[in-house]
Order: sequence, then C-alpha cells, then structure tokens
Amino acid sequence: MRNEPSLAAVQLRKGTFDEVSLGYTKQQVMAEASRCLNCKSQPCVNSCPVHVDIPAFLAQIKQDQIDDALGTILKTNPLPGVCGRVCPQESQCEAACVLTKVNQAVNIGQCERYVADHGTWTPIKKKAINKKVAVVGAGPAGIACAYTLSNAGIAVDIYDSWDQMGGVLRYGIPDFRLPKTVVDQEIDRLMNDLITFKKNTVIGKTITLDQLKQQHFDAIFLATGAGLPEFVEMKNSDAIGVFSANEFLTRINTFSAHLKDHDTPLYPMKKTLVIGGGNVALDAARCALRLNVDVTIAYRRTINRMPARLAEVEHAIEEGIEVKECLSPKAVIVDDHYKMTGILFQPTKFVMVDGKEKVIEDVEQPPIIIEADSCIMAVGTSPNPLLNSTLPQLKLNKWQSIEVDEHLESSIPMVYAGGDAVLGSATVIAALGQGKRAALSIIERLG
Repeated sequence: MRNEPSLAAVQLRKGTFDEVSLGYTKQQVMAEASRCLNCKSQPCVNSCPVHVDIPAFLAQIKQDQIDDALGTILKTNPLPGVCGRVCPQESQCEAACVLTKVNQAVNIGQCERYVADHGTWTPIKKKAINKKVAVVGAGPAGIACAYTLSNAGIAVDIYDSWDQMGGVLRYGIPDFRLPKTVVDQEIDRLMNDLITFKKNTVIGKTITLDQLKQQHFDAIFLATGAGLPEFVEMKNSDAIGVFSANEFLTRINTFSAHLKDHDTPLYPMKKTLVIGGGNVALDAARCALRLNVDVTIAYRRTINRMPARLAEVEHAIEEGIEVKECLSPKAVIVDDHYKMTGILFQPTKFVMVDGKEKVIEDVEQPPIIIEADSCIMAVGTSPNPLLNSTLPQLKLNKWQSIEVDEHLESSIPMVYAGGDAVLGSATVIAALGQGKRAALSIIERLG
C-alpha cells in the first residue's frame, strides 16, 4: 500500500501558516522506496521534466544511503525539497509509474522531499573556464540555469529585482505549502564561488540589456517569469476590494502585511470570493482563511476539473473553504462609495464543440449574486512586460511570451530565455527543466 505523510490537525492548521504536510518518517520512506519495481524502461524518469534518476535514488534510500540519494537527485534537480512539496508528481513522474496499473504509484514526491530534508551534500569545487553568463531572474528557471552553468565551470551573475533569491517560491507560495526556511536551505546549498547574486536590480530600468551585453558576458539567459496578473473582464472590476492573487500573496508572504502592527496592512476583509481553480487560487483562499476570513472559491468548471493539485483541493475543503462550481463572474456589485458588496455570476454548463468539451454560460438559468466585501482574482498571469517592452528586437508570440528556438535562443543572438517568460504560468519543475536545457545549450555553444 502507498504510504501517505501525516498532516497537521485541521483545527490547528487553520490558525497558523505552519506547514500542513509533515513529511515521511524514516520508516515510511524506507517502506515507500521499497515499493519501486526498478522497471527497465524507467517511464518515471522519462516523464520527469529534468529527468531525475528516480529508480537510482529510491534504491539508495532502501540501502539507507540518504546522502548518496541526495547527490543523485542534485545531478539533475537543484531544488528537490521544493519540488518534493509543490510539483504535480501525480501528472508527471507518478502518472507514468507502472504501479498505477495494479495499485498506486510510488509516492516519489514525498521520497524526494525526505531526501532533501535529511540528506547532506558537499559540492565538488569546479575550476573556472574563463566564461561568464548573465542570468536575469532568480526564480526556478534562473536558479537551474546558474547551477548547471556553474557545474561546468562557467561564472554566473544572477540579477533580480528582489533582495533575495527564489522568485515565486518566495513571494508566491505560502509557508503552509513551502516554508521559506526550505527555500533558503535549498538555495544556500547551491551557491558557490562561481555564482554571484546581484540583488535589487531591474533589468530594463536599473540596467538595460544593451548595457548588460557591454559587460562582456558570453551569453544572457532571460528568466523574468510571468508576474503580470490577469483579471476577468467584468463590470466594476476595478472596485475597491478587488485584488489580484499576486498582490495578496506577495503582501502576505514577503511583506507580512497580514500582521496587525504592519505599516501598510491588508484591506480589511470579512467575506471574500476567490475566482479561479488553480494552485494560486487555492493558496490565496487558504491564506485568507488563516486570517479569519469567510472564504468561498468560485470556479467556472466543476471541482474535479480544477487544475490545482488534488491534495491542495482536499486540504482546502477539509479546512472549511466552500467551492461553488460552474459559475462565471459577470459584474462586481458596488455601493455608493464604489466598494464591493458582492459579485453577479452566470451559471455555466459543458457542451461538445468539434469533439471537444467547452464551457459556456447557461443562459437558461438565472444569474445569481454572492455577497462578499472583497474578491481575489486568480485566473492566470502573463509574462513580465517591462523587459520585453524595452527590447523591440525581441520577438514575442501572441501571448506576449518570448519566442525561442529549439535551443531556447531568442531572436537576439546569444540571448536565451526560459521558464514562465517562455511557457507562461507553468510549474516549478517545468521552469527548472527549461533553465537546465538553456544552460546546456549555452555550454555547447561556448564550447
């Protein structure tokens, strides 16, 4: 039987930002690793965006070689403690596990987390090869690129607008899913003499890309992310009390604005509606719940079609968050002071169009109003427009993402791009995969 980690008690976790999943004990991880069949075809490895040698590290766990298991993972994945907690293994490596056919997949994510939390690793100092690369953005893609380049002896300067590395791992994901201590531990483990972090630097404003190119970098990697929030087109969407999930989560995770003595506290909420069904929507809803706010999630599809991880949906419902299905927001209801008092929704339904399922508004049902004093929009993000807008020679696609070739090189020679800046809002492990892939392309190009 598949082993599941213990969880913090529901009533206790509702009032704290402490981590919900408590992880494996040593006995649990040994038992779970022993379930691996060590398949010859290794479908789990092929389904991992960074191709971690999963059977190898599971075998090392079985031999109680946790440090060796960590070394195996770090060959391809620089952030195992992060990925073990937040990556959608159920739709990637675990989905390909042969045991899904007869039982339940090996819990690869929890095994990876245990190794990252309990293993120790001493990096081998790399000899510099007199090459230097600039990485713009210190999120998952930028970190993976810098890590891979430094392992090849290439010096890296990482530029970021924040004063700490991590990107969305730090300002976007709450502590109850990903503690900042884990992010710090993972990043500290990767830093070496060949990596220099240039904080509080906005490429495109503080330094232009042309100025960066003049600093004798052999290549540049753009990992500027997808931090521009999107909003639903509806009447009064700019009303007082309507926020993006990005702002809400950043103010809590990075600036502690939810604390009562904060100089710029959060907007006072009593009842809030979260619009969306992804992990960001679940994160925002569960943060609001922990601030003693009455929270309802409204989603245009059914619960079983929510793109958020199943575990996060289950945890939210356990904690008392209501999910209202098949609702499309049409207008924010406001009072005389233009403050939000509720949202008008139109019910939706599913229809088949050209053999594909499509969500449309069900006009046969009357609209409904849900009362609330605030709304948190979590319907997606798009690439950061600042850098792109200052580079007319940088080709973008119709979604305003950076266009790249099969080597992740952009329309500007020796300027590469990856992560959410190319993919749009994607997973941590997908961003890591792109950062690694771009680094390998740069290494090959620099010869």
